[in-house]
Formats: sequence, C-alpha cells, structure tokens
Amino acid sequence: MSFVAATPLLLQLKLSRLEMVLQDRRATKRIESATVRKIILYTDILLKLGRPLLRSTCMNRGLALCYFLRRAGLEVSLCFGIGNVRGELAGHCWLLRNGKPFLEKNDPRAVFTQIYAIPRQS
Repeated sequence: MSFVAATPLLLQLKLSRLEMVLQDRRATKRIESATVRKIILYTDILLKLGRPLLRSTCMNRGLALCYFLRRAGLEVSLCFGIGNVRGELAGHCWLLRNGKPFLEKNDPRAVFTQIYAIPRQS
C-alpha cells in the first residue's frame, strides 16, 4: 500500500532514477493469471481508497502495476507517450507486455507516440 501512496512522489524523480526503483533483478518466472488479476484488482482498490489525495491516473496506476507485476515475475514495461487528443497536446502512460499494450481497452500507440519506456528498450 505504501508504494501506491508514494507514486505521486516517485513520479517527481528523473526517469533514470525511476527506472532504478522499478528494476527487479529477480529472474522472470511463470506467473498464474489469477495472481495477475489479484494484483490489478488490489492496485485499483488502493487507488480508489486513496481518493482524493491519490488520483487514479494512468501514471499512478501504470507505475504501481509495473512495480508489483514485475516483482511477481511478469515481464512488463512502463511506456510514456505524447499525442494530440481533440486538438490538445496530451500524455499517456501504459504497460507493454510481449511488445503489445497490456490492460488497455484500445491500443494507445494509435494516438500517442512513445517517447520513453522503463526498462529502456534498445
């Protein structure tokens, strides 16, 4: 819970420092889909309980999910993008798994150009 509460502060870090926080040196392992669903559910619940002090934004949710899913053994990346939404410059944050957006209703890459990912992709 404390990690979820700290996400707004963590987002103030330089991206290279944030990457160090999210880095998990443990080997990727097979994770059961029930565990993934629990992590997503608990993260969403914590974000709702944290209102109004903690907003459920794509950045807070993405950061928390990336942290917990990677520690459980699921290989995901946290991507940051920028795009034009209804004539306005906007940003979005999403998870990527196996080269595809993960937990997104629509592919954000259709609207947002990825400008950074954690871990950095070569």
